[in-house]
Amino acid sequence: MTNPQQTIILAIDCGSTNFKAAVFDHQLQRLAEASAPVEYLIHTPQRAELDAELIWQKTIELITNLCDHAGITTSQITTISLTSQAQTFTYLNDQNQPLMPFISWLDQRGSEEAQFIQKQLSPLFHHHCSFPTPNQLQLTKMLWTQKNVPGLLTNAAHLVSLPGFIIRKLGGPNLIDRNLAAMSGLLSLQSGQWWPQAIQLLNIPTKLLPEIIDVGQSIHVLSPCPDIPLSPDLTIVSAGNDQTAGAYANQAHDGTVIVTLGTALVAYRFAGTQPGPYAPDSVWGPYPSGGFYELAVSNFGCEALDWAHRQILPQTKTAEFFAAAQQIDSPTDDLPLFYPHKIAQSDPWTTDASVPQKAFTTLEGIAFNLRKLINSELGIKSPPSLSVTGGGNQSPFWLQMIADILDCPVNRAPGDSLLGAAAMAKPQAIAHQKQNENTIKPNPKHADYQQRYQRWLKNL
Repeated sequence: MTNPQQTIILAIDCGSTNFKAAVFDHQLQRLAEASAPVEYLIHTPQRAELDAELIWQKTIELITNLCDHAGITTSQITTISLTSQAQTFTYLNDQNQPLMPFISWLDQRGSEEAQFIQKQLSPLFHHHCSFPTPNQLQLTKMLWTQKNVPGLLTNAAHLVSLPGFIIRKLGGPNLIDRNLAAMSGLLSLQSGQWWPQAIQLLNIPTKLLPEIIDVGQSIHVLSPCPDIPLSPDLTIVSAGNDQTAGAYANQAHDGTVIVTLGTALVAYRFAGTQPGPYAPDSVWGPYPSGGFYELAVSNFGCEALDWAHRQILPQTKTAEFFAAAQQIDSPTDDLPLFYPHKIAQSDPWTTDASVPQKAFTTLEGIAFNLRKLINSELGIKSPPSLSVTGGGNQSPFWLQMIADILDCPVNRAPGDSLLGAAAMAKPQAIAHQKQNENTIKPNPKHADYQQRYQRWLKNL
């Protein structure tokens, strides 16, 4: 039996831009971390495909380099925990060889199939699936591949997700956790099992489907991995999607709303033990250790900030944009309003203004968008606190603005998806992680933001 003091956990985040990994000890202290860019076979607005064997090769290199950096051997790893992008899939033959490239969740093909599936599976689609409609989901692209890849189902032995493929290459069975499976459109969140109507609609043999396990569940490998020496006692954890892993690292189950200020804007909450759906447009699914999550997302987070930065301060660093915004001391009636969703359509500012005013109101408009996500889509009028992740959390000025606009305490989230994945392998250790004590509280001028927010909403 492995001594707890010898526990080494390798966490991998299979992202869309980078694969990230970190090594943790039994107390979830990070010993080393590394990342590697994701290389696409093709990446256009319509198509996004990945080479399965190249992914495996790069994963081996990432694990090996990370262990070298940490001063350990790969055979000392006792647990590998994977969190991942959802809905990226391929098929394997009975020799575990891929029959086609991975089709990424970014791939846009399958729009006609989505319309067909919507007609067949509505109006209860959102009661079974994490998403309210099948648009761009895995099952639409599975139907597309069946029509366009000759002999696919005839030669297939396994349908695999991206982390499921890596687990299989590591020596584990073909499996998927309910958190990821619920985002594909194939799993029923009501039963926790494969959704018969969806499976029948795709006419896919059930023998091809992965084994379903709980998010955060540990399994033992079936056979040694021939490509990299690993511990004979290795366990593997399927840690769900990256938003869930990050929320688990920051203990969302205590009522804190987890906010991501990344390219997209995401608000995530633990929704309790009653299943959803909770709102018409939000995403929901299983949370580690029981219960369910809900998240609301907008495409216009830091994407809108980056757009505004290029417009008003081209070829400058991000720090200069924030420095310009901080020249405005407080919100006043003469400032324009900024609407993030209009960046691709028209001028997102309601009136012309100076560079500092435009920078300030850009941050304000994104924060207003965040409040709308939390108030309207998550249905939380007064969040107890916010824990903020993503690149935007590095600005104390913006965090203070968010605290004022939401009228609640805000802190910089101490954990990330890698810590969350590792914590699912060692749940008793996450409670002892040091929390961020630098909480930002609303200040008296937040009342000025409330009036501007009502104006912003009125003209939305």
